[in-house]
Amino acid sequence: MMTTIAKAKTKIGEFLPTISPYALCTTRRFRRKPAHRVAAAALSIVAGFVTLNTVAAKEFAPIGGGGDFSFRDLCPAGQYLVGLRVRSGLWVDQMSITCAPVKPDGSTGAQFHGPARGGNGGGPSEKDCGANAIIDGVGLQMTDRNRQVREFVLYCRSTTGGARHSLSLGNGAGTFPSINQTCPNGEAAIGIQGRGGKDVNAVGLICGSSPNVVANTPSPPPSPSQNTGTSLGEKIAAYAESQLDKCVDAQGRVRSSACPTLPPGQVGDGECTHFVQAALKAAGANPPVFNPRPYDWGREISLAEAQRGDIVQLEAAHFTQPGGGGNWGTGTGPEDKHSAIIVARNGNTITLIEQNTNNLRAVKRHTYDFSWPHTGRVIVYRAESNSRLPSRRWQERYRPGYYGQRASGG
Repeated sequence: MMTTIAKAKTKIGEFLPTISPYALCTTRRFRRKPAHRVAAAALSIVAGFVTLNTVAAKEFAPIGGGGDFSFRDLCPAGQYLVGLRVRSGLWVDQMSITCAPVKPDGSTGAQFHGPARGGNGGGPSEKDCGANAIIDGVGLQMTDRNRQVREFVLYCRSTTGGARHSLSLGNGAGTFPSINQTCPNGEAAIGIQGRGGKDVNAVGLICGSSPNVVANTPSPPPSPSQNTGTSLGEKIAAYAESQLDKCVDAQGRVRSSACPTLPPGQVGDGECTHFVQAALKAAGANPPVFNPRPYDWGREISLAEAQRGDIVQLEAAHFTQPGGGGNWGTGTGPEDKHSAIIVARNGNTITLIEQNTNNLRAVKRHTYDFSWPHTGRVIVYRAESNSRLPSRRWQERYRPGYYGQRASGG
């Protein structure tokens, strides 16, 4: 359950609810490092690797440790950054860029992979934005004293529509990136420069002019039977918005007004989990797992990847405004928890729709600053579709009629 006891003014001038030890949610400080605008020539020869692209518009100076060598890797002419290959353990040991051309209709072509930078420690992984999407920003989490890159968060945008998503690579910190490098409007990422040795020590994004897409032809929406991640999340968020000021009870029935108030700690109709369960059921998503703890609402993702329709699970997570003056979240005991649905996000400011806040057993919308320091744990889940083959855990834990079961509260 989440309890609001005051109003705290954030740095962006928005008044956010703050919460007593009976309440809810997530993360820590968010700072943007300075960037430098540089007009750069297109030809670069680094460590025997020749790269060619259009003139860079904005370059971010590498941020991080010293390293043993410098590198500057640009995508070939007409190509854009779409992903990374890395080796990582506690931090990122090695990285290489992945690029792809963008055709006049916005579709992306065959990928190009740059040289490996760094050492051979850790394990391999790679991610890319997917078809018809390119990178226009990167977030970084660093190790202590900014010695190595700990995590990359790649910010992807569609080349055929307005969709956006993010990807996490490396040792995810469970928080928003402390460093963000974002290309200005009209530009997209065309390369990365930095420093390395046996690790990847410093990184700076290189931007160039956005691709000239002549025919903006978005892909047709999926059919109702195709519950893709994006459409499933939109269904969950739309259901949440349709229930504002109502109450979803333990049987999943929607009441036109708030359910009866109960003493603190008592479980009954109108728990936070009843509302989130009903949203997943309405969207055709797999039901949750309530045992063992923490509650499991789907596929776990990083907080940096969170988007509309994802589910936030707060476990003894209590936030405190830097410098004092406000706080919000759950209590700090082992049984303090809360579940809510994300409906909007602007950087580290996230809007949730949730039930059972401030002991009011009704569905409400609240906006929170997730950059405040916090205790406990914040977990983000992306719901998965019933159309997929259930996992072993799903098969073992679930049975017909599971939506009639109740969690212990929240």
